[in-house]
Amino acid sequence: MADRNQLSPGGAIVIGLLCGAMGTLVMLLALGAGEGRMSDGTPPWVLVCGGLAFVLAGLAIIVGYGIAGGVTPDGDLLPGTPFAVRLVQYLLGLGIVALLASIASWVAFGGGSRHFTGSGPFISGAVNEALGRTAFGIGAALAWAFMALMIVVSVKRLRRRSLRRVDLLQLTRRPLHGVLRAHALDRLREHVDDDVLAQRFGRLAPRRPRVAHLPRVR
Repeated sequence: MADRNQLSPGGAIVIGLLCGAMGTLVMLLALGAGEGRMSDGTPPWVLVCGGLAFVLAGLAIIVGYGIAGGVTPDGDLLPGTPFAVRLVQYLLGLGIVALLASIASWVAFGGGSRHFTGSGPFISGAVNEALGRTAFGIGAALAWAFMALMIVVSVKRLRRRSLRRVDLLQLTRRPLHGVLRAHALDRLREHVDDDVLAQRFGRLAPRRPRVAHLPRVR
């Protein structure tokens, strides 16, 4: 029975394409296409990273739900997903986190002045620059730490899947193990027998005939 909370492959493709189109538009504006204008002091690569994060998110949705068929409750792909699909999905996730962490790091530690505003029950209007940088610095540190954790978890999951593949491969070849081993022993016995026979019959090899010399009669 299909999980109602899972996206259908068609829906995943539609959402993924929308995310990709949005990210592509942001990147084009950052590179000067169109009449978009960035805030003062913001380098183009920051918006490119933001747009690329949307593109990777769209691809991750397509791979995770459109190709792999969904995820398990712990966030991993479904059992039986090919190793290559898992690898691509993990790389996409790492790329998204790395891009967001890079943006937060630039906001927190990059050169130039920053202007922060907030809205909420505790903060409203302009925010002190030092406070804003501190908040983004904490966010950047958490993002990089989360990325490191993702690498560890992804490597463990990939290793677990690869070990299962090796076990299955050995299981499929095990019925022939006895036959191949017997065949190898037969070949060894054949070789030993040939050597022994060669040594035995080598003594019976024909020798050059000798002519008897009779004494001369004078």
